[in-house]
Amino acid sequence: MAELSERYASALFEVAREDGTLDECQGQAQICLLMLQTEECRALVSHPHIPNAQKRTFFNKSAGSLNERLEATLHLMIAKKREMYMASAMRSFIKMVDAENGRTEAFVISASALDARQIEKIGETLSKKLCKNVRVTHRVDPALLGGMQIQVDGYLIDYTVRKRLGEMTKEILHSG
Repeated sequence: MAELSERYASALFEVAREDGTLDECQGQAQICLLMLQTEECRALVSHPHIPNAQKRTFFNKSAGSLNERLEATLHLMIAKKREMYMASAMRSFIKMVDAENGRTEAFVISASALDARQIEKIGETLSKKLCKNVRVTHRVDPALLGGMQIQVDGYLIDYTVRKRLGEMTKEILHSG
């Protein structure tokens, strides 16, 4: 399943790179991904009784004027009944463009809200360590009790109180 999404993403990446439209396609792919994450859009594109022409029209009208390569990719996926792979393909394409341009995204989850300066500082520190431009997405999860988790490039850095308490509990249970 992921392989199929990767193929579509890779094909779009190659033609967009040849055209010199990687950044344009990436921006539009992000819009498409946001659309695909809504319940209404998922219901429309996955519904077997809605004609393909109506699905294509939906993307053309909702996302605005799409790059012809991105539009062709979406239309092909609709024609081949591969709508369920669209979101995954868009995510993969966005990551490919970020990798090509030396960018990545970090997800920071903290127990309490961080201000803009703290988020910026985390981004700067990660950028220096990873030698990439890091875009930080932040969310609050009070269940962490304190501290933060950072997910970036397949790594999880966990400085949470919840994790520390879990480790201490294991040590106590195994030593007794």
